[in-house]
Amino acid sequence: MNYRLVLHMLGTLVLTEGAAMAAPIAWALYYASPDLKAFLTAAPLAAGVGLAMRRAARNPQRTSDEALHHKEALAVVGLGWVVASAVAALPMLWAGSFATFTDAFFESASGFTTTGASVLTDIESQPPGVLFWRSLLHWFGGMGIIVLTIAILPRLELGGMQLFRAEAPGPVPERIHPRLRETSRLLWRIYIGLSALETLLLWGRGLSLYDALLQTFGTMATGGFSNYNASIAAFHDPVVEAIILVFMVLAGTNFALHHRALLNREGLRAYRDEEFLSYLAVLAGLSVVLAAILVRSGTPAVAALRLASFQATSIVTTTGFVTADFDQWPEAGRLLLFLAMFIGGSAGSTGGSIKVIRWVILVRYASREIVQLLHPRAVLPVRVGGRLLSEEALRGVIGFVILYLFLFIAASVVLSAAGLDMVSSLGAVAATLGNVGPGLAAVGPTANYAALAPGAKWLLSFLMIAGRLEIYSIMVLLLPGFWRRA
Repeated sequence: MNYRLVLHMLGTLVLTEGAAMAAPIAWALYYASPDLKAFLTAAPLAAGVGLAMRRAARNPQRTSDEALHHKEALAVVGLGWVVASAVAALPMLWAGSFATFTDAFFESASGFTTTGASVLTDIESQPPGVLFWRSLLHWFGGMGIIVLTIAILPRLELGGMQLFRAEAPGPVPERIHPRLRETSRLLWRIYIGLSALETLLLWGRGLSLYDALLQTFGTMATGGFSNYNASIAAFHDPVVEAIILVFMVLAGTNFALHHRALLNREGLRAYRDEEFLSYLAVLAGLSVVLAAILVRSGTPAVAALRLASFQATSIVTTTGFVTADFDQWPEAGRLLLFLAMFIGGSAGSTGGSIKVIRWVILVRYASREIVQLLHPRAVLPVRVGGRLLSEEALRGVIGFVILYLFLFIAASVVLSAAGLDMVSSLGAVAATLGNVGPGLAAVGPTANYAALAPGAKWLLSFLMIAGRLEIYSIMVLLLPGFWRRA
């Protein structure tokens, strides 16, 4: 383990956070907001600590991106989200928005992991700088996840993510650029471009620039933080909902496809991808079924389709925006949305949860096993997108899903044992582990996580980070052998 290199990169992250606080400082100045002092204190402190960490790690012995080896990459990925969340919590705590560091950390972790779960009971009473900061955390976290899942995890071969290397199906980092730095730069161009377009469309529809930016941050990161208690329902505008819905779909799509479509000029041909088509089929199918359930309960057809399509897209992409209190929908609708929390967006997107490609692979694998019962001696390879999957990749996918469901069950039992009712426990764990945000019952779309005990908040914070980092990346840090120098 090259500890100097890890410290150097974490120092760079903290330094970057300090610089990023210039944005909420600007908005706090513009609105003469009382949280200005907190950010003016936190920004130089973070920058100073970051510089000190880099200075302490002088001569980290790295000559290129490729010098970041397996252990160092895992350490930076796992510790990076924890350190970033802790630093980001400080200005929100000092601004008085949260009474305890536990609450502030929960909120910042929810921001960075693009979960969108909140402990704020009255969002609209919070100062503009704090609201902008927590949404900006979404936006930065979303881009970090794209780079992580397209350019880093495939090299580490965790949870079946080697599927996205050159020799396996699906978009891969090598098809963008072989070097991590150049890959990141190209992805940033697409992410910023889509974010700018959504902001302009919302601004042109009549939202203030501030509102347009915050809804865009929540959309492109599939995070769901809004500066209104009623979320997107506060705008009462079907056009605004339609704009956000389209960009939720785009944000939940593999960004390597966007790269091929836009920068490689492949156009719509780039989207003839099995995972993407399956993703669209899930969104369309769930929207139609939910709309039918709402119509049967008395909702007019057009309104039912509007509500169902937005909520289905929001949950599947793990954005978490709401236009209705779906916790009051018929039981069948609630159950479908709960199950949708386990689907997730595409790999290489800002979406969380298990991911569509893993479900496609599991269905193919199950189909193969059934056919093999009839033809025991047949050699039946599993193919996705016309490419053969290795048994190693299949084991990685199956292992990931098993571990994901084990964590879900174990954490749900812990929350229930701590006194939370069963539906709320299941909803809270599914929503945080899958980075969805709103759950059911006590943590539903019109409620929040404020009433939970501190221990429960720390557990859910861990689940947010673990789920966001594909579980293995954070779990391996808990193994004592990982930190040995050998």
